[in-house]
Amino acid sequence: MELLKQPNLIFSSVSRLLFISGSSVVRIFDKYTHISRLTFSEAICIDEVYTKANSFDSNYSCVFYDFITHKLIDITPSRRKDFLHSYFQCIPKSELDNVKYVCINMYMPYKQISKMYFKKAVIFIDSSHIIKNLIDSFSNLRVKLMKSYTSNSY
Repeated sequence: MELLKQPNLIFSSVSRLLFISGSSVVRIFDKYTHISRLTFSEAICIDEVYTKANSFDSNYSCVFYDFITHKLIDITPSRRKDFLHSYFQCIPKSELDNVKYVCINMYMPYKQISKMYFKKAVIFIDSSHIIKNLIDSFSNLRVKLMKSYTSNSY
């Protein structure tokens, strides 16, 4: 842990110095440190990042960030609905009530949890996820149509 206090060393550097894997350094760091989350602002975004399987049996971590300042608020080790439910129960209701806008992707548990805990907020889907979904749908339709034609039908 002392090595990680040095600003010029990162996890991979420490792993090489100590002859252990980078994931071991991260696990040790996570075990002995607690970084407090920031307070939720008026506008937040909820998304996820892929993480290798962890002790929470989840391949995705949930990321909360401030839509206005673009600062990371918190990362949870799981995006599962039951985990998020427990997470939000520990946050003061007054803080949750101050949130006016919640931007999510199309992952249904985010919508359900947002409606449950951000009762005064407008919940909306990130436009990039909508556009990606439309492009994927058109692409799937195009492939399906092309497969319906025989190879010699010009």
